[in-house]
Amino acid sequence: MKTAMLLESIIAAAAGLALAAPAAAGEQVWQVGADYVIRSHDLDLDRPEGREALLARVDQASDKLCRAGVAKARRECAEQVRARVLASAPLRMRSALVQALGARDEVRLAGWR
Repeated sequence: MKTAMLLESIIAAAAGLALAAPAAAGEQVWQVGADYVIRSHDLDLDRPEGREALLARVDQASDKLCRAGVAKARRECAEQVRARVLASAPLRMRSALVQALGARDEVRLAGWR
């Protein structure tokens, strides 16, 4: 019972924090929550390495937003945050993230990671 309540409160808090928006002109700086900024100006989103690095930055921000709680609650919170971030990402970043997620899933299905 406590775990379910903790999970609900973490997800609710993260959902409020996960509103992502461009933090500056252009789409190279992207604010996630009140305290986290994802930068992409140094990434080539046309290359797999750049897309993978962008996805890693989104993963890091969502993990930071979901630090509290038990492992299952953190995992579910991070998934919720990632989903909200993906839904609100600028088009170029969203496209890069979708491609990176697809590549990650292919690697996992092949049993490489």
